Amino acid sequence: AEVGLLAELMSSWSGPVAIMLNPGWNPFEQPSSQKELLDSFQTVYSFLPVAMKIFVSTVEGAVFKRVVKGDPTDTPWEIFQLQGEKWMPIGRQAERPSNENLEVAFANASAAASPFKKLNPFGKK
Repeated sequence: AEVGLLAELMSSWSGPVAIMLNPGWNPFEQPSSQKELLDSFQTVYSFLPVAMKIFVSTVEGAVFKRVVKGDPTDTPWEIFQLQGEKWMPIGRQAERPSNENLEVAFANASAAASPFKKLNPFGKK
């Protein structure tokens, strides 16, 4: 429904730029009939809180993108994990991370920080 309203608004738009705050569609499930319109937008700021069940605990983090200047496609999406009271960078990618990308990033970061890693005599040194 929101994408239909956006299409209607943009069909009569003549300005050089349109800014949309908090769009309500899932970027991974775009209606094929609206793909061209939705792909014409670029993210210049996004903060997405994340909570995932990794191994036996819930991990908190965030996906962040902030374009300061230049082409928005040159600014990567950054993945942070809350470790104690600090936000630690655990990954970055050119495209918006999918749920699978986030699961891998959080699982790898959790495994790397695990005290059990030191107990594994067969692990890499």
